[in-house]
Amino acid sequence: MKRSRIRIALFASLLCVASVACSLLTTPRGPLKFEPEKLPEAQAGAPYDVKISITGNVTPAGAFSISEGSLPKGLALDNVEGEHTAHIHGVPEEAGSFTFKVYAWCYGTNVNGQQGEQEYVLTVR
Repeated sequence: MKRSRIRIALFASLLCVASVACSLLTTPRGPLKFEPEKLPEAQAGAPYDVKISITGNVTPAGAFSISEGSLPKGLALDNVEGEHTAHIHGVPEEAGSFTFKVYAWCYGTNVNGQQGEQEYVLTVR
């Protein structure tokens, strides 16, 4: 009698684990949402500081990078450790309109990591 109870309990535990794994793998995930959608203007020779964050991610953000185009000379993009955020900062050296894409990826654990990108235009006066 004890053996069959153990087998039933083991079988039930396996079903529960399989069910959780299945739901993690099939959970619908939408695209990553980048905020802000547009960057505030910058002034050449003046400090610039803005954060870009993502939402809609199932797992933690891994890293942000520039996937296309480039930031104005004098600005840098850094990852903010422990957050779903990147930080653009520095002092832009020249005026103009700069188009670039920010790419973000998220870690994958029991699910494939999400990824996405957002195009930005930064105007430096």
